[in-house]
Amino acid sequence: IKSARSKSTLEIQIEHFVHLIAVVAVVVGLASLIANLLDPTPHPIGYIISNAAGALFAQVPEGLIPTVTISLMIASQKMSARNVLVRKLDAVETLGCVSVVCSDKTGTLTRGDMNLRDMVHFSSTTAMEAVTDFNKTDPADKDTLPSKMLRGGIRNNATVIGKDNKFIGSPTEVAMMKAGVEAWGVKRVKDVMDNATLYEIPFDSANKYMFIAEPYDEGGQLFSLKGAPERVTMFCKYAYVGQGGQGGIVPMTPEMQEVIVAEAKTLMGQAKRVLGIAERRANYAADFHWDSATADFAKENFLNDMVFIGLFGIQDPPKPGVKQAVEDCHAAGVRVVMITGDHPDTGIAIAKEISIIPAHGELPPFTVITDKDLADKVPSGESFVDDGSAEALKLEAFWTQVVVHARVFARVTPIHKQLIVQALQKWGGKQADGKCYGDIVAMTGDGVNDAPALKQANVGVAMGIRGTEVAKDAADIILLDDEFSSIVHGIEQGRLSSENLQKSIAYTLCSKVPQCMPNFMELLGIPLALNVSQVLAIDIGTDIWTAIAYAWQPKESALMERKPRHPTLEKIVNGGVLVYAYAYMGLMQMVCCWYFYFQAPGIWNNLGKSEFTPEEAHTNKVASTMYYYTLVVGQIAAAMATTTYHESLFKYLAPNGKLNICIGMEVIFAMLIIFEPTSQGIFMTTGLTAKQLLMPWMTFIAISCVEEVRKSFARKSLHAREVAPQNFLVRDVAPQNPLMQRFLGA
Repeated sequence: IKSARSKSTLEIQIEHFVHLIAVVAVVVGLASLIANLLDPTPHPIGYIISNAAGALFAQVPEGLIPTVTISLMIASQKMSARNVLVRKLDAVETLGCVSVVCSDKTGTLTRGDMNLRDMVHFSSTTAMEAVTDFNKTDPADKDTLPSKMLRGGIRNNATVIGKDNKFIGSPTEVAMMKAGVEAWGVKRVKDVMDNATLYEIPFDSANKYMFIAEPYDEGGQLFSLKGAPERVTMFCKYAYVGQGGQGGIVPMTPEMQEVIVAEAKTLMGQAKRVLGIAERRANYAADFHWDSATADFAKENFLNDMVFIGLFGIQDPPKPGVKQAVEDCHAAGVRVVMITGDHPDTGIAIAKEISIIPAHGELPPFTVITDKDLADKVPSGESFVDDGSAEALKLEAFWTQVVVHARVFARVTPIHKQLIVQALQKWGGKQADGKCYGDIVAMTGDGVNDAPALKQANVGVAMGIRGTEVAKDAADIILLDDEFSSIVHGIEQGRLSSENLQKSIAYTLCSKVPQCMPNFMELLGIPLALNVSQVLAIDIGTDIWTAIAYAWQPKESALMERKPRHPTLEKIVNGGVLVYAYAYMGLMQMVCCWYFYFQAPGIWNNLGKSEFTPEEAHTNKVASTMYYYTLVVGQIAAAMATTTYHESLFKYLAPNGKLNICIGMEVIFAMLIIFEPTSQGIFMTTGLTAKQLLMPWMTFIAISCVEEVRKSFARKSLHAREVAPQNFLVRDVAPQNPLMQRFLGA
């Protein structure tokens, strides 16, 4: 639990981008240095180094770190409003990449408010009957089976405290206690609870039963056993039939066992948790040393020859909104896997009710996995290995099927949870090329034993109400209200954060080509169109704030209709981003910048010159200012264009108020640089005429029109994929890349 956590998906993305942009920056810087050295016009060494350094640093998106931090902070604030506490900021982005959510059933998918609904006992040796009215029972009744059952049920570790009858304990034990209090009242229930406990085997996930030995008021002891029906009946040699009492005890037959199994299956099919209960009288000496009895001794001597009493049917209905949340996950390409300690039939019934598995039809193989299936499918070491051994091959054959098809894990223990996560991370995420890249897994948990699985998962999610401090400490996110739907909102916020980060980086990179090209164009004798100070004015003076404003960008309508992005296959900064920024948007900006650069009166006469008269120098300054101003306008067009992948701006409009303010500030800042005397000296600009100020806005119109056309084709292509996906098999081979698709119209 205390071991170091592996790198988050965000760390992997940032590291990849830093390495990528470092290579680009160094190449551009060296190329700029060589270009300056080869320039026919001699320059001082300081000027050359300054230009090369400026070209290098111009490739670095200065707003990356603040954009990442602010975007994750905004997402965590929005999640806190939904009672979700984010302990690790980068977990928000990882949630956006999640492809599988492994969730507990009780208290997460269901209300966790269990209620005893049925007590079923043998009415004859061939049939069982259900009792639903517990008010007719009596704790003093030693013979009637419903009374025996309820009395044995409330002999557990739950507690009733306070005037408001607050119940404390496990949900199952509380359900028994509530039924007893409602039928008998608090005082009579406490009288039963106050009876001394001679010996106890508490319930655990391995045994799946609880045993209590207590004094019997007619002498001797009363042993009671309750737990999973299949475990309880293992120890039963007899059964009560009819109204109970000593006269109603008959030998347990295989046919009676079948009746119990059938009745339990019926209750489980109604999405009820089923427990069996048994008892027997004992007559150990008054001076017997109960404290010295070992577990093995108890199993051999206390649990033998038990008398079966009946079955409890306990209902825990799904939480409101869980079914819709699960369906939202499916629409977003995220699988939901239920992990429960209940019987498979109970798990299947709940899973069908909340759409984890189809409500009708036969379930395919490996859909439901039980503890028996996992018994010999656990690696001998701490984790799975690929050493080619017989064990490794057997495990791989099994788990490669499980990670694809499994939707319910039943009767599993918390120890199995970590194994399930490891398998999903190792063999999940299989692509059409046959390679397994691993699923990105979110795991919920609340107990101490869940901590290793929470730590193993890409995103550990602890319960705030039922969760232990150990589980919370191991988790990345805490659901303060234990609501599963909050995970879905977190996935949406994570996707929005990574999408906005991708858009911000794409926007920032758009200006890099027109920023560095003037250095190389000097080789052709063209006066420098953009100096270092102007580059810094764009990067630090305007672009950085606009890039940060993307953190507040609202989602596009189709955000939760896309498949999750796999961080290994689909980097935030990838070929699609670079093509879009450098070869598409950057190229359009560069063409427009040079076009308006050459609109400066007399600039054509200055080509190829190494020395300039004051008038010619002013002409160069006008042309340079036009280039700078056109690039500012081009970045405004890029800012608007990159706010959506496919949606038209006529529909999406401009909902990000902070981005709109930053765009307005870009124009104001540019005006100060162009017209303010002190700024003119620093940035080597000069005032422009009204016509020269209006002309570059044709850049905005041109880029916006081209973008609208491209987005129109992209929407048509996307619709064609949805209508006839078989015609686009390449999509199944190549990872889905929104920015590559937005450029290619795919």
